[in-house]
Amino acid sequence: DGKLRAQFAAFHRGRPIARYDRPKSRIAKTYCILFTPRSGSTWLTRRIARLDLLSCPEEFFIAEEFANTLKFNPGRDLYEVFDLVAAKNGTRDGIFGLQISYFDLEEFEREAALLEVMAGERHFFCLTRRNFVAQAISLYIAVESQVFHVFGGQPVQRGEVPYSDDRILYWTCHILQQEFGIARWLDANRIKPIFLKY
Repeated sequence: DGKLRAQFAAFHRGRPIARYDRPKSRIAKTYCILFTPRSGSTWLTRRIARLDLLSCPEEFFIAEEFANTLKFNPGRDLYEVFDLVAAKNGTRDGIFGLQISYFDLEEFEREAALLEVMAGERHFFCLTRRNFVAQAISLYIAVESQVFHVFGGQPVQRGEVPYSDDRILYWTCHILQQEFGIARWLDANRIKPIFLKY
């Protein structure tokens, strides 16, 4: 059992759960952006959201924050949670988008196969960064300083982060592990995504 199963169990407090009979969804197309950290995913989400045509592809299924997702989308299983999230965030034309990192995808698939849960026609994008060393440095600085995003051109108030080749190497391996995992998952599911590079 994975992290999502534990969150479902805690949310329902051991009460018996009636089976969810999935209705026909109004979502005609679902797209998923698979990404690695510090690859420009937040920037891309904000750009897509401004268009007001493709929904806002947020990270709706973060394993560590799934208790909060359940609080606002109290589904009986992952299919119902997905349907509730998609109904709230899909466009009038029935388009719904989401982003998911590799480690969250692993946790998701301990509960249900993403391809089975996605409603309607399915499309995939894969977002990575051309320079993964710069990406690892960015991730190292963000983790050490706990400053991950700055919006509205505000100056960054961040403490000094000392240089550490060991930590940068650690985060480089972390990113490459996710890229490898995503590539393996795409191959296993015979998916040919559109590749996006930041």
